Amino acid sequence: MKSGLHGAIVLAAVIVLSDASLEIRSQMFNVKTSQDVTQYEKVTSASCELMCVKECVERSHCDSCTYVSDSGECFQNVQTTTAAEGELKVYRKPPVCDQSNAVDYSIFNVTWRSSGQEGDVRCNDDDYIYVEGSPTVYCSYEGLWVKYLGTCRQRIWRNPTGSAIMYRFPLPVSPGWAMCIRGTACPACMKRAFDLKDNGDIYVHMDARFNFTTHVRKLIFNSYVGGVWGSGMTQDAFPFNNGQPFEMEFRLLTWDTMEIYVNSTLTASYTAPVSLASISYFFCSGDAFTGSELQLVDVWSGCDN
Repeated sequence: MKSGLHGAIVLAAVIVLSDASLEIRSQMFNVKTSQDVTQYEKVTSASCELMCVKECVERSHCDSCTYVSDSGECFQNVQTTTAAEGELKVYRKPPVCDQSNAVDYSIFNVTWRSSGQEGDVRCNDDDYIYVEGSPTVYCSYEGLWVKYLGTCRQRIWRNPTGSAIMYRFPLPVSPGWAMCIRGTACPACMKRAFDLKDNGDIYVHMDARFNFTTHVRKLIFNSYVGGVWGSGMTQDAFPFNNGQPFEMEFRLLTWDTMEIYVNSTLTASYTAPVSLASISYFFCSGDAFTGSELQLVDVWSGCDN
């Protein structure tokens, strides 16, 4: 039986086995036990020669084996004529793929691992978030990139303009989700509405009324579901001041409860009549709205990020 390993290993190696030991002649790695062989295999990307040696060690009738690095072939000499024991084993060299065509670099970026043949994919613009597909690419044994790429969806809008703005969330929301809005209340605003909605229903409607109809410095909350407005709620605490900067954060506390923070202070907690799981858009509008008073809308992280 083979009782131990000693010597060293190279990419092209000749191995001679006897009842007492396995000798591996090379110039680089000293290997004394089968555990060392395992450790060596973990740290080298060119493990084909290791597989040749280990295969011979594990086959009871293998006397010696030769690994040819140029061809990637492992020749095994055996003491039996059994086809299964005497067949040629071939281990291909680790493939090499060209990093320049791994992904579309106009959209994605890759953080390569030490081998340079696999890496983690992300969007090359930090205002976008990577969603859906696998966030990794790796080189296959055929020398081709294996990638199940997703897509990049916008999560941050800076200095938006327009009479009204509506932005889609990159992914479905769940408790713990938060979004951040930074801006300056316009000097002569009468009202500003912030809606969290889908294509038809408005699940959280927050109307900041500076001075509109009978409401002066009031917050109005309501929901518009199935074509019908709810009873809503009115709050006297009003956190905005004309011409002053503000930072507002919506936080989904539970499936039906939204908390609103303004300048890091809890301003309101609104419980909707239905689940908020279908929220997929942020909509903002107001009187004489130009959008110039908003500096940032981040629909996928809180203001602390």
